Amino acid sequence: MPLNSEVPVLAERIRSAISAPAAQAPVTASLGVTTIDLQPHKRRRTTAEDRLAAAIRQADQAMFRSKHKGGNAVTHANSTSLAGTGM
Repeated sequence: MPLNSEVPVLAERIRSAISAPAAQAPVTASLGVTTIDLQPHKRRRTTAEDRLAAAIRQADQAMFRSKHKGGNAVTHANSTSLAGTGM
């Protein structure tokens, strides 16, 4: 499993591979990613399922931010867009 700091980099590699020049028609990808810790929280009374559901919502919102910025981008839920940066 990738470390939290590697998730946006991995997503950018996927976006770049999808967006590579194609013979027939151009294809791009707008990705939203987030990272979570599924370990029990001592102070919070949320379940792993609750945290997973929240993470999915965050990633979905990040994907729509990628689309809103013009598409063909990766947006981490906790950072700014990495649109076509090639990292």
